[in-house]
Amino acid sequence: MFEASPFVVIFQYAFIAAFPLAGLAVVTKWVFEDWKKSRRTQG
Repeated sequence: MFEASPFVVIFQYAFIAAFPLAGLAVVTKWVFEDWKKSRRTQG
């Protein structure tokens, strides 16, 4: 019954870690798009 326990723990950690990673990805996307926009205006 407790055979899947390590997988449950790994899943919990992955689920918790996914939130900051998703936020980081969104911020990186915004920064990249903003950088592309500013580059286009300058050049």
